[in-house]
Amino acid sequence: MRGDLPDLAARLGRLLGAGLEELTLTTNGARLAGVAARLADAGIRRVNVSLDTLDPARFAAIARRDALTDVLAGIAAARDAGMQVKINMVALAGINDDEFPAMARWCGAHGYDLSIIETMPLGDVAEDRSGRFLAAGDARAQIARTVDLVPSRHRTAGPSRYFDAPQLGIRIGFISPLTDNFCATCNRVRVTAEGRLYLCLGRDDSVDLRAAWEAGGAAGIDAALDTAMRIKPRAHDFDIERPAVARHMSVTGG
Repeated sequence: MRGDLPDLAARLGRLLGAGLEELTLTTNGARLAGVAARLADAGIRRVNVSLDTLDPARFAAIARRDALTDVLAGIAAARDAGMQVKINMVALAGINDDEFPAMARWCGAHGYDLSIIETMPLGDVAEDRSGRFLAAGDARAQIARTVDLVPSRHRTAGPSRYFDAPQLGIRIGFISPLTDNFCATCNRVRVTAEGRLYLCLGRDDSVDLRAAWEAGGAAGIDAALDTAMRIKPRAHDFDIERPAVARHMSVTGG
């Protein structure tokens, strides 16, 4: 969405080693091919790309545009630029629920890790979410019928439960906010482009960092962050029958 993304990444990348540990990108990949090399030069070493299917017709139905070729080109460009690629695949009953083993094999062939994610009730949408819900465990069982999945010792600050797939040479993570709640270990907050810090994807609790900066500078930010940590919700309120919040995930940030 931002034409100056490579420049923004370069500005952020200058903070690596000076308070910033890592700079990563989550993207739909549609315009990644044209900027991958510049993003890598800026210091981005890992990229997560949303890819729910490898079937062109299904992709067009999900994304509402025929851009699979562009996305695959972007993924390849990121790999060629030296970035570690992870594919994020949302499990959707009746749409891509027969593709999990094939996606895992494709990722293995190209050296991409894979995350399979349960659909989350975020934002008002026209269709019935409950009819599209598929448990991450069902996807895992499908893959396990074709390749070995070994519980991994790999841990991150994120919500994935990881398995190594030694026959494929990759790691597969499963994110299950509805069937296996991970809130007890969540340490994530998200700041929007407007400066509002949301404390949970599934709650409306937030603090306005921009207003805090304008009112009190660095001290105002410190006070706002202290408030944010005190009011961070204990857990989300996901129910597949209704949206947890009206805003879509793209508004909050991945």
